[in-house]
Amino acid sequence: SPPRQQAGLLDPSTLSDAERQEVLAAAAAGTLLLLLLPVFDAGLAGDLSLSALFGGGAASVAALREGPAGQRLRDAARGAVDKAVEVEKQYELGSQATAKYKEWVAKATKAVGELVR
Repeated sequence: SPPRQQAGLLDPSTLSDAERQEVLAAAAAGTLLLLLLPVFDAGLAGDLSLSALFGGGAASVAALREGPAGQRLRDAARGAVDKAVEVEKQYELGSQATAKYKEWVAKATKAVGELVR
């Protein structure tokens, strides 16, 4: 039997879209958790890569576990995604970030224009 079955892991290709999203959410949470901890000292790109490899990889494997432990992790990841969507809708963080970015670009463009004159 395949190593995946021997390890007691679900086959990602047989999961529903919702279950795949839960596994991806767990991977993202594992990556973010490890990124926020001062574990690696490899610069931003290195930290992000190592966090994704180890944090995201470990969380993905844990979320793919058959049985109640894997299901609890998938449920928690789904809850975190739902809460993030709720917070985004309530505070419109994406719109605020876009507006602030446009403001910064306008200021930078104006400053460069003044330097060129």
